[in-house]
Amino acid sequence: MAYTAALGDTPERILAELNGGSDLLTVNSGSLGETQALPGSRLVQNTSKPNVIAQWVSNDGTYDYFKIRVLGSWQAGNVIQVTASGKTTITRTVTDADTQATLETSMNPDSSQYRVSSGVLPQVTVLGGSQTMDNTNYPSLTAVVDAQIAEAEIRRWQVGVSVDVETGNVYNLEDRTYTAVEGDDAEAVALALGLDGPYSVILRPDGQPVTAYARKGKRYGPSNIADVRLLEGPLMRKSRQVVVEVTIPETVSGTLQLGLVDVRNEDVRAVSNYLRVDNLEEYSLVEVLGISELYGYEYHEPGLSQRLRLPVSMGVRMPYTESETRVGLDGYQRKRAVSIWQTAELVSDVVGEEFCDTLTGWLQHEEVIIDGTEYSMRDGMETPVLSNLSRTLQFSAKLTASGNVRHNRGRQLGAGPLAYGRLEWIPPTFGVNMYLIGMDGEYLPVVREMAVRAGEYRLEVLGAADDVVVEVFLNGTLKTQFRCPKLSRSRPADLVRIEPHGLTSLRVSADRLLTVDYTCAVQTLPETVEYTCEVVEKGIISEFSDDFNEDFVI
Repeated sequence: MAYTAALGDTPERILAELNGGSDLLTVNSGSLGETQALPGSRLVQNTSKPNVIAQWVSNDGTYDYFKIRVLGSWQAGNVIQVTASGKTTITRTVTDADTQATLETSMNPDSSQYRVSSGVLPQVTVLGGSQTMDNTNYPSLTAVVDAQIAEAEIRRWQVGVSVDVETGNVYNLEDRTYTAVEGDDAEAVALALGLDGPYSVILRPDGQPVTAYARKGKRYGPSNIADVRLLEGPLMRKSRQVVVEVTIPETVSGTLQLGLVDVRNEDVRAVSNYLRVDNLEEYSLVEVLGISELYGYEYHEPGLSQRLRLPVSMGVRMPYTESETRVGLDGYQRKRAVSIWQTAELVSDVVGEEFCDTLTGWLQHEEVIIDGTEYSMRDGMETPVLSNLSRTLQFSAKLTASGNVRHNRGRQLGAGPLAYGRLEWIPPTFGVNMYLIGMDGEYLPVVREMAVRAGEYRLEVLGAADDVVVEVFLNGTLKTQFRCPKLSRSRPADLVRIEPHGLTSLRVSADRLLTVDYTCAVQTLPETVEYTCEVVEKGIISEFSDDFNEDFVI
């Protein structure tokens, strides 16, 4: 057996090629033969090459004559190639015996010149090439007798692996065990057990037992496990903050700080800003919230807001107008659009620098609610200094009531209190997907429990394989119910109401005929039939969208 070392080989790698990685070789006495290691040779890439040029000599009217010149130094293995239109390509590999004269003679075959048709330029290409160099190291491979094994009776065992191989079959041969996997055949199992093939002969000392058996094993394994997709569960968000609820006893008043205490080590880890606890109803209740991270605060949890009673007060609401004018063809200026907003001035008591800095960040939130009305900062703020000695000042800012606008084109929006209610989906889900659609058309997927901004939403239900009934409860009272046909999209006519700090529940159950008390008009296209205070026995109906029966094939 012979092996030629490659770049990066190690002694362990060479032994693996020569003897399966083992440093012990068992042979019949006197039959080892010769072991040797020769330096051999290696292929080396040349790092230099000559400069070869085509020098014009003359023209006889029909042909141009060039002299191919070889300049500079060269190495054995350099490749020189000369090509031209209408000429046979000349390729020459430099040897150790080459000189400038021999190289130029081979490159100029036409009376020591290179002849081409008039106007044709020869192209010269020179490659570095490579050469074979003898190694100068001294490798060695020795074999030393380690032990002389006495003669013994050897028994030949024939081991066979049947062709009936199934995934999960377990095969045992002496101290080797192998479990068949998908795609295995008899030959693959035999190789895994250390045999040469499905029918092999092994040698063992006479009297040494050979254990070989196979068993069926388990039919199903990890490859037979189906993928599982979670349809519902808790909504997890990474957060760097801890949200806690602190109840301050009624007997506690004055100025204090909230502290985070390590009880085990009796160490105060962090303290809050100063809080003034008192019965100050004349102060305003300020609530702010945003989306994700904002001004150092994190609002990853839906419905999470900050609410404190602060030493600020709101002034009288005053109208503020915005108008857009244009000049007609007659030269008169006319108002094209006019919007009337309600503004009010927020003024604080005498406060410190830290309070002003914090209040500035609060008022820049997307949602700012003061005493139940939502505002937004409009024209900046003013912070006149009252005392440089005590470093006190007063904060004032003009705020605009959000959504409260009158328009000369007839639109009028009213601002209301911002609050959140809870929405829960009582299991089981029966494979149904539900969405809340806001008045702005935004879709909100319904999950097990969630906080939703107060208001009215349209409910959209994507049916599963069977008909189901969806019931809507508000604070424990059944408000509406409707049937969702299988494999369809349903939108009930009644809106789902989320009340501030209330609980709206959704429950899905199997389809059934119900007795429904209708006290309003029930529209049955193309005409309208009115039922007043009648009890009608019929299946629960729903109102479908215009694209009903286009999303699924029934």
